[in-house]
Amino acid sequence: MKKIFRLKSIQRIAGIIALAAVIGFSMTACDEEDDSPKSQKSQSDYYIEAIAYGDGKFVAFGGSIELETFTCKVATSIDGITWTAVTHSLYEGFYEDISTIAYGNSKFVAVVYSHNPNKPNKIILTSTDGVTWTAVTPIVFGCDESKIYKIIYGNGKFVAVVAGTDNNRIATSTDGITWTAVDVSSIFGRDINSISYCKDKFFASSGGKIATSTDGVTWTEVSNITFGSNEDEHAYINEIVYGNGKFFAIGYRYNNVTTAQMATSTDGITWTTVTQSIFGDGDYFEEIVYGNGKFVARSSNKRSDDKIATSTDGVTWTDVTQSVCGDYNFINTIIYDGGKFVAGGGGIATSTDGIKWTKSVINNK
Repeated sequence: MKKIFRLKSIQRIAGIIALAAVIGFSMTACDEEDDSPKSQKSQSDYYIEAIAYGDGKFVAFGGSIELETFTCKVATSIDGITWTAVTHSLYEGFYEDISTIAYGNSKFVAVVYSHNPNKPNKIILTSTDGVTWTAVTPIVFGCDESKIYKIIYGNGKFVAVVAGTDNNRIATSTDGITWTAVDVSSIFGRDINSISYCKDKFFASSGGKIATSTDGVTWTEVSNITFGSNEDEHAYINEIVYGNGKFFAIGYRYNNVTTAQMATSTDGITWTTVTQSIFGDGDYFEEIVYGNGKFVARSSNKRSDDKIATSTDGVTWTDVTQSVCGDYNFINTIIYDGGKFVAGGGGIATSTDGIKWTKSVINNK
């Protein structure tokens, strides 16, 4: 379901192209205009879709809109504050419809997509430094219509969740190059929209259903979950995280009105609904991360800017009033690594506490 909100972000960007303020890769701050001739000439906007951290370096994948043409972009940073754009012919002309990037086994693994009929539907890219990338061919996930929603790394392997018209499955790889498909059709009847690794365990979700695995291959369904059944088309779990001695699952339910939902568990098997008031009607819980003794969650809302809230216990939440990415405050991803939170969307911002955010500088290369 995350792809719905990716498209929402793109629509927001398209609406601000005429302002000639370059967001992201050529901005020094998300909410400041760049009056340089280069900025005025480019008439383009940038956005960030996915960020990963590994080997002392952040790598961000995003895109640009130039005269309604979508192009994949990559940038790297040592501190999450100052970024350098990377150019590479492998992903030129690609537009990452549903982007994901992970780090493990001394390499980054990313997925980008193309709507160009002269290019492959999708490619997996690997890199040891975030600068030089190698395409993985062939991709063995199945039909061309399949989408790789997310790749994560845990317990010595990459695990990807894949969904498509006839292809709902999980795949594993130790190197990000050779992949083995795992049939989970007996557990999940439709798209697998999320996967997480926390507390030595993998969690996959489809709709309101959760399954767990220690190796990414053998999966066990969790029966006690408060979001709804797998057949409930209006329940979605978007993320599971572990912190402060508990697992937390976030997502939403829809019954005429969308309602953000959260549940907690001490073992990942028996779950209890968390009642919170910071995210209200119309909010979609999209992501939750834990770091530095604090949870940071983000939500989307079709009628307003994206929202961030923080909590020390996952139960009592405080709204972050600062606009993380300026006037066009959409947020596609948040991670915690390298001792800080890093948010990406209409630019990049960093924070040590999840409350006060600093806009990053991204230099064109």
